[in-house]
Amino acid sequence: MYETLQTLIKDETGLATVEYTLLVVILVASLVLTWRGFGCTLKMTVARSSEAFHTISGGAL
Repeated sequence: MYETLQTLIKDETGLATVEYTLLVVILVASLVLTWRGFGCTLKMTVARSSEAFHTISGGAL
């Protein structure tokens, strides 16, 4: 039983899969957060320019 436990502890097969999975999860999370940040920035920019256009045109559209 002790030898089996030692073998399982020293067995490193599958660790690369775990590392790649963690890397992909971190990459996807950072891309999602970046995309959301870009969307919020774009939304605020469009809202500001719409307000500026509305102010310049005197509200007559």
